[in-house]
Amino acid sequence: MRGPNLPGRTFKGGFLTAPHLGTPSRLIVLEDPPAGVEALSETEQVEQGRPEPFPCKAVFNPQLRPTSNATSVYWERDPSVPGYRALVERYNEVQVSGFDPSGSAVDFVARGWQARLFQQAADVLDGSIFIDRCIMRSLCHLDARRGLVFQQRPVVMFRHLSAIEVCTCAIMNADCMFHVVMLERQGQFLPRCILCQIVPL
Repeated sequence: MRGPNLPGRTFKGGFLTAPHLGTPSRLIVLEDPPAGVEALSETEQVEQGRPEPFPCKAVFNPQLRPTSNATSVYWERDPSVPGYRALVERYNEVQVSGFDPSGSAVDFVARGWQARLFQQAADVLDGSIFIDRCIMRSLCHLDARRGLVFQQRPVVMFRHLSAIEVCTCAIMNADCMFHVVMLERQGQFLPRCILCQIVPL
């Protein structure tokens, strides 16, 4: 396991840590390949903070420090909990310091999707995973919404609760907690439920 291709061809993007491989080391490997970003719409790229891909990076003994209090909420998964995802709040930017595979010191700012991956991976190194931080009501199996067909267009309502919003939608007839993503549509910003993925009427 050496050089920029660490850990090799089996890594398809996202993040991986040494504990995932059964190795007791503080190592994070992450990548966002072009194919993953190109498969997203412009709206999805904005929501996920993925304007462009980034090459494979490996950092030993990573130290993270948020550069501001700005946060965002989006879906996360983990190979330790296959088949499930949940909404997690993360800092938008973090200062990353550590060492690369050659032993040289690294220090840079990770933003957007890269910042989210670093934070999620750092949690794994510290013994926790995304379900320890997630909005618990959002935890669901990936198959939960497959084949879901609405008889009529759901009515989505919003009411303000400080920085948190509540969406009452037709999916599973339940309330879900989430932070609103603001999207620019024809010059107007509209709140969109990132749990049910429906723009309110």
